[in-house]
Amino acid sequence: MPAISKIRFTNVVYEDGNKRYNDELFHFDGHNGAILLENGGGKTVFIQSAIQAILPHAELAGRKMKDTLSLENGPAHIAIEWILSERPRRYVVTCVSLFLTATGIDSFRYVYDYPELDADSIDRIPFVKESAGNLRAADKGEIHDYYHQMTSKRMNAKLPPTIKDYKKVLENDYHIIASEWDRIAKINSSEGGVESFFDECKTTSQLFDRLLIPTVEDAMGGYEQGEFANNFEMHRDSFKKYKELKEKIEENKKILVELDGYVLHFAKMDAKQVAYAAAQAETKAYWLLVNEQKNEESAKLSQWHRQMSECDQQLLLLARKKESLQIAKQKQEQSALETKLRLVEEDVERKEAQVRSAKQHYYSLRLADYKQQWTSAEERMNYLQRELDQFGNTEDEVVLREAWINNGGQIRSIYSKMEQEWQVEEEKLRQELDAYQNRTVLEETILRDLSSELEELNKQLIEHRSIVQAREKDRDVLKINVLANPAVESMEGSMSDWIQRYQKLDDSNVLLVQKNKDLAFGKEESGRELERVNENLKIAYVQRVSSEQNLEAFKKEHQSMLTEIAAYRASWGRLSSVYEKQSSIEERLREDLEKLHLDKEAYLLKERLAFRYIDDYSYQHTFFADVYVAGLVDKWRNQFALLETGIQYLQGLDLTERAMTHPLWCVTLITTEEEVGLLTSKLRQYAEDMQFPIQVISSQEASRLANMDTPIAVQEKAWVEPQHWRENADVAEFASWKQAISQKGEEVLTARKVKESELQRTSDLQTSFSRFIASYPLEVVQEMERQVGLKREQVRELERQEDFNQEIGATG
Repeated sequence: MPAISKIRFTNVVYEDGNKRYNDELFHFDGHNGAILLENGGGKTVFIQSAIQAILPHAELAGRKMKDTLSLENGPAHIAIEWILSERPRRYVVTCVSLFLTATGIDSFRYVYDYPELDADSIDRIPFVKESAGNLRAADKGEIHDYYHQMTSKRMNAKLPPTIKDYKKVLENDYHIIASEWDRIAKINSSEGGVESFFDECKTTSQLFDRLLIPTVEDAMGGYEQGEFANNFEMHRDSFKKYKELKEKIEENKKILVELDGYVLHFAKMDAKQVAYAAAQAETKAYWLLVNEQKNEESAKLSQWHRQMSECDQQLLLLARKKESLQIAKQKQEQSALETKLRLVEEDVERKEAQVRSAKQHYYSLRLADYKQQWTSAEERMNYLQRELDQFGNTEDEVVLREAWINNGGQIRSIYSKMEQEWQVEEEKLRQELDAYQNRTVLEETILRDLSSELEELNKQLIEHRSIVQAREKDRDVLKINVLANPAVESMEGSMSDWIQRYQKLDDSNVLLVQKNKDLAFGKEESGRELERVNENLKIAYVQRVSSEQNLEAFKKEHQSMLTEIAAYRASWGRLSSVYEKQSSIEERLREDLEKLHLDKEAYLLKERLAFRYIDDYSYQHTFFADVYVAGLVDKWRNQFALLETGIQYLQGLDLTERAMTHPLWCVTLITTEEEVGLLTSKLRQYAEDMQFPIQVISSQEASRLANMDTPIAVQEKAWVEPQHWRENADVAEFASWKQAISQKGEEVLTARKVKESELQRTSDLQTSFSRFIASYPLEVVQEMERQVGLKREQVRELERQEDFNQEIGATG
């Protein structure tokens, strides 16, 4: 049997929660160990709990496991780590998680064998979880998820469905025999049972009677306990009397045969163990080889992914370079056009400068002419003025002045006529200048065209002359090369031979031309095919990028959703995909939402109840249970000779402690004997608005009740009043009570707001999760991934076709 390495107890609570193992790990490492516990410290509980890892639900000393442990606050996790082999060191852990169900106790059973320093060893099993900075025991669902995940990803992790299968796995795979532990349970079935059991086995016969014979009886079918011993006792004298020696010899022979059988059996067993160890070593070698190959394949796959990514980046870079080349060509053409435009603008500016210079020169000449005429007229006018001054004030002064005015008008009309002529002449000159400029531009254009044609003709003339000279040289060279004796032979004499040879060459040339046409047609076909492939490749690039962008957008949304649900519930942080537990998440969110709705309604009810007292009694100085009736009393006080509440009456007598004796004072109105009926009839008119039944008594009855020492509630056993009716008779106590209910109301209000925040958070998460699932169902995501794979394969296939067509085109 394997040796025990470690024992771990988590959330093992007993004696009604007074004693517990929160998360304890006991180290044995295959050696004998001793655990010291105080008297009454739970030695039997420890043994019974440890046995659960081998014998789930086993009883000890007639006590069931559900009576031993307290499982109401969560499951108990019990695990034992066993040493399977020393070299190499290998372990197996057996775990049992016990929990309560509606019908009793049930459990999850988990077995996992692993090498040393494994990441899922006994001390790393998540029996405890961190929540709000504190550690708590993992609940039933969390530990079951862990067991199920381990069986999915580790082939040597098992989760047997029944206790029978669990015992069978332990016995067949790891040689942990359940019957041996039954004996241990039997020996430890009472306090000090081990010592007392072996105290009674001090002799060989006692050991046979108490331990070995019962073991043989259990192994023999059809025998009851003690039957074998009784039969042996009955026939023991007969065995001694008849053929004692013969029987001993036969017995010895049988013993020898059995010993031989034992030797053979153990030899076979040793061979099996050796073969098992060899198979185990071979299996481990295969396992290591498979892991190594898996790592190599993973590395190759990662390298291929990197190469694909690099190819995609190169394709994008080539596309950008192609676009950059197109832009550079367009910029180059634009630069040439801008250069031409700048030259044309410079010509236009130069012509405009010439026009401005000509106009300035023309108008300068005209201005000089005008100034000269103005000077002559001014000199003549001065002369006439001097002549006029010489005449003085003669008789002819009036005549001369009129003549002067007439001459001035004539001169002015002459100047106006000359100015109009000049303006007409200026407009004509401007039109002539524009026509001249247009003609100049046209002549320059024609001149440039003619110059270009002339240059082209000169080039053609030079080319034709060079061709003629080359042909003449070719003719002379041909004549020298073709004719054996150029001085005697002539070209005309050899023409017939040359014609025949030309005919053959022409036929060969026709064949070559036809072949060249076929090749050209094939090349054109390849070119068209290449263009078609290029177009399809561009479309495939766009489709692939679109598919990858959609998939990348989904991955971002998916990661955001994972982060959101992990923040909501820590156990969901281990999920790699929300689709693993989609139904579980939706169900949990729905349950949480319903629970929070109920909690919110409960808090709203508490809030209404708490603030009802605040609204009712915050403005009262003297307590009266019915607020509406208290208002009526204030209005009616002047209509009665005596009208006051029971609390006011007690306060007037300084007997507020009597409210404890007769707590109905807070719903009692006191008036005179004559006005009891009047007050009662007035109250009946407002009965539909009253909150509590009101008692109307006379002052004499009030005096009698105030002097009673026995509570009326004790005598009649009919009234159960609210607690604050007894305590609020005193003014100070009433004020303190109002402050207390106000504080309680604020606490309930705060708790309700916190619960509403949690409800809103859960509702938002449910909405986000539902929107995410509606936007990205699992089928749509799988189709997206499939489309990305198809588009990438399509791009690779088109790239291969493009390379093939380019090779054909290069060959052609």
